[in-house]
Amino acid sequence: MCIFIDLGAADGNTFATWLQGGFGNLSNCPSGGEWQAILVEANPYFDDKLTELGPIEFDCNGSCKPGRVYPINSTAAYMCEGQTSFYIDSATTEHNYWGSSMSNQTPDVVQSGQNKVTVPTMNLMRILFENTLPIDYVLVKMDIEGSEWDVIPCLAKSPSAYLIDRMFTEEHSPTWGQAGTTLEQMEQAKLELRSKGVDIPQYFSETLFEKSVKSL
Repeated sequence: MCIFIDLGAADGNTFATWLQGGFGNLSNCPSGGEWQAILVEANPYFDDKLTELGPIEFDCNGSCKPGRVYPINSTAAYMCEGQTSFYIDSATTEHNYWGSSMSNQTPDVVQSGQNKVTVPTMNLMRILFENTLPIDYVLVKMDIEGSEWDVIPCLAKSPSAYLIDRMFTEEHSPTWGQAGTTLEQMEQAKLELRSKGVDIPQYFSETLFEKSVKSL
């Protein structure tokens, strides 16, 4: 089947885009359109909206078979399991709290007074290992406000990387990562992922465009 893993799922807005074919026609999924979605979001403000999404079956308006959605609320996607401080962007509520991050140095977090909650972290490699098969078509969308600088180098060394077919990553400032990954190390990690069969196209979301305009 097709499996959509959405890291930084917010209120499910990107899932809606995926469901509507924004990341590819779901009718092309194996077994005539079978799919499931795993939505991971750290911000507790989205708990209610994500809970409403699953686990229930969604119809794709006849373009694919109904699929199941598995929300993972108040949990930060990361490279290991534990607990972390997660800083809530309350300064841009009109933009879906888009600057919330594990980093306390992002502009929106600083502007919001570095208000934080404590949430568990979930290991992306474990999600892949426990929920996907080599015969699945697996698409990962990663918009986790700087934590990609920690997750991607770890993912590149993992056997679970072979399970991903395509990965869309919104890259932020490397200073927002916790592990000190450099630009060179990130590029090397992406080369390793591509060598394992992961397609990594350019990804520039409308959210990132709005952030760029806002920062000018």
